[in-house]
Amino acid sequence: MRRSRWSHGGESYDVRPPGGESLKDTAARVLPYYQERIHPALEKGDTVLIVAHGNSLRALVMHLEHLSPQQIVDLSIPTGTLVVYALADKGELVRQDRDAASRARKL
Repeated sequence: MRRSRWSHGGESYDVRPPGGESLKDTAARVLPYYQERIHPALEKGDTVLIVAHGNSLRALVMHLEHLSPQQIVDLSIPTGTLVVYALADKGELVRQDRDAASRARKL
């Protein structure tokens, strides 16, 4: 899915929308938190639920899926979407499940 564009003519990884922060700014804020708080919990074997929206999720998805700035700009994460990630011991992505919500509804 293609994301909607800002009025300046196109979303960019490092262009700030009026009154906001760019995805690059958000990543600089979100990724240290992930490395310092979430990743250690995952290394201990904890299950972690992350609930967020917009660029916060996109910054984390970009990191976990090793996406380029252009790939993440073009990625749409619909509101309320359940995505499940399985990570290896060192935090490398083993599996992602973007269809988890539809299976959960059938339960």
